[in-house]
Amino acid sequence: QPTEEIYAITWSYTWDQLPLVIFGGKSGMLMIITVGQKDVGQNGETKPITYVKRIQNHGLPIRALSRLPGCAWHVASASDDLAVRIWNVRNKECLCRLFDHELPVRGIGIDCNTPDLLITCGADQAIRLYSLGET
Repeated sequence: QPTEEIYAITWSYTWDQLPLVIFGGKSGMLMIITVGQKDVGQNGETKPITYVKRIQNHGLPIRALSRLPGCAWHVASASDDLAVRIWNVRNKECLCRLFDHELPVRGIGIDCNTPDLLITCGADQAIRLYSLGET
């Protein structure tokens, strides 16, 4: 949306290695943009293509995003609605919701060496550690 204020962004790849740009902001909507090339002629001609998906689930602004290691389609989002959500951006499904903060969630951290751990911080001055293997 041209008037969207973007607060968070991350990236990933599709199954055929096209880049995905995933961002969110004031509207609480996740936007997923895929940019790639498509064969259009017998001469090997290509043209740029863009696909856009929208996921509306956070009711308030999205403040942080992070791709989860181990699966290019799984992304964590943090919002002013006090929730952290884990998404499968390929099929636009919310895999789980974590509601442990008392004020807006402001940050997400992922450790690539321990891919099942997620850490968050919020305006409530709390730091939360989640084991995604248990969710």
